[in-house]
This record gives sequence, structure tokens and C-alpha cells, in this order.
Amino acid sequence: MNNNGVENNSNVVPAAPVLTPVPQPEAPVMVDPNTVAAAVTPQPAQPAPVAAPQPVVTQPVMTQPAVPQPTVTPVPAEPVVPTPDATPEVPAPATEEVKKKKKSPLPGLLFIILVGLGAFTYYTVQNSQRKISELNYKCTPITESKEEIHLDLESTLVKDLYQKVATSIREDYAQPNWNDTMKLYLAFRQIPDYKMYDSNCNYFSAGNMEPYTCEVSLNFVPKAFLPETLALEWKKLYGEDTPMPIQNIKLDNACIGGFEYVRDRDEFVQGSCKQTTAIPYKATKTLKDAVSSRNTIILTEEVQYAGTEKMQLPDYLKSGTYYYTFRLDMNYHYILISKTYDDKYS
Repeated sequence: MNNNGVENNSNVVPAAPVLTPVPQPEAPVMVDPNTVAAAVTPQPAQPAPVAAPQPVVTQPVMTQPAVPQPTVTPVPAEPVVPTPDATPEVPAPATEEVKKKKKSPLPGLLFIILVGLGAFTYYTVQNSQRKISELNYKCTPITESKEEIHLDLESTLVKDLYQKVATSIREDYAQPNWNDTMKLYLAFRQIPDYKMYDSNCNYFSAGNMEPYTCEVSLNFVPKAFLPETLALEWKKLYGEDTPMPIQNIKLDNACIGGFEYVRDRDEFVQGSCKQTTAIPYKATKTLKDAVSSRNTIILTEEVQYAGTEKMQLPDYLKSGTYYYTFRLDMNYHYILISKTYDDKYS
């Protein structure tokens, strides 16, 4: 204790240095009653004794007890990783005026391009179909020779073609015109017998087939065949692209043909005709020539009709030269293109 009655702290043992000061509870100060008055009375300042350098001692501060604070350990900063939900920064959008200036030509340009492509495609398809149609008509497997060649009239090819179109005087009289009725009848003539089968008269309409009737008896069992059987022979004779009429097969002026197409059965059914027609005319027909040129064969037929003293020839029985033109198609069939007439006797 110094002369002023204050304890001298020179003998206090220095406390061990700590990194973090820990607040200590305030210790009670021991005050000597005899020194109170002296402490209150102001004293002249005394020079402080010079002491040897001492280690820095942290003295408790006589203040109100502080609330203990948790020790905070600094954490090194980590790189910020954007979460999946975070919205990436987007550059500021251009103004509406700039957008309109950039995008307005595109829809119109696309529309023009699409219209142009559509028109070009339509033109290309139409032009291709037209060329294909021309090629189907003009092009055939035989296109090398342009010279006309006279074929042997006794050859198998010539005989086969001629028998498809040659007609008797009875057939000429029964059907005077070269029309679908005659063409369908010629296709019907090509059907082989084994393609026809015994049938019945169900749904046969005699009113549509006069003078044909259909009644099954011991003497008559009608034959029948399918439309596809006739269609095959039609295509072989007239070509794949020639439409076949679906109608009854009978010639106009005589009982020739006699098959009704029964729609409810989808069959051609045979009828019976009891009329007999004598033909008082004669016909002399001669195959005179067969000429081949590239894919075409033309048969030349000379025909001479003759009547009797009592029966004059009808106007439609015309003597003269008939030409049958065949063309080889892509299926290697010589199809009938036309039948023409040249009146050499007029």
C-alpha cells in the first residue's frame, strides 16, 4: 500500500496471455475507512515511479458484467454455385421496336417460299404424270426397228391376233356397230370353258334380257362366271388402262351371247333363247397382210358380203378392207387399239 493508502499492485503475478478475454466477475474493493477522507481530498500529483518494463497484463475492467457472446469462428468464403431453381441472368431484352424491325419480314418470306414450293410441286407432279402417260402409250419392249416387216400369215402370233377379232356373218349381222357391246362380247369369247361353272337362275331378270329366259330343267343348266374372269380377258385384249363396262353380254339383233350380270350375286349368269334366226347372207373374209413396225402390228382383212335375190344387204354390212391395229404394251400383250374401215368398192 502506498502513502495514499492504495494498495500497490506491483507484486501481482502476471496472468497468462489468452487469445480471447473472458469476462470475470467484479471483485469487491476493500476500502480502508482511514483513507476515505484522504482519497476524497485532492492531492498533488506525484510523479509515477519508473518501473521496469513489464509484460502487458490485461486488467479486468470494473464495469457492469457483460453478457457472454458466442465465439464466432470466421468461415472462408465459398464460391457461389447457382441452384437449379435460380434464374440465370438474361440480357436486357431489346425494345419492341427493334424486335418488330428484325422479325417482321420472316413470316411473309416463309409464306412466299411455301407458296412457291407448293406451286412447283404441283407443276412437277402434273408434268410427271403427263410424261408417264405418254411413255406408257408410246414406249413398249420393242422399239429398235423402224422399218415395216411383213409377218408370216401362218405364224402363231398372227393367227392368235386374228382369231381374237375375226367375226362370222352371224355376229356381223347381230351387232352392226363397233361399240362397247361388241368389244365386251369379243372379250367374253376369250374366256376358256373351264372358267365357267354350273349355276342356277336365282335373281335372273328375264325382263332385262329379252328374248332370254332362265329356267333350270333337264335340258338346261345355266353356266356362270365371275366378273374378274371377264376383266382379265378384257385387259389382255384392250389394255390395263381401258375401263371395262359392267353390263349384260348379248348382241342386239340375234340370240348371241346371252349372259346377264346379276348384281345381287356379282356373277354373269347364262340365259336361254328359244328363237332361231336364219341369216340369209354370206361373207367372204380373207386375211391379206400383217405388217409390224416397231411396237405395232396391223392386220389387213378383205371382206366381201353377198345377199340373195330376195334379201338385200343391210346398209351396215359393208364390203371393203378392214384394218385391225394392235400395239405391244408394257405387259407384253398386243392389245387391240382400233378397227377401221376402207371402202375400196365405192
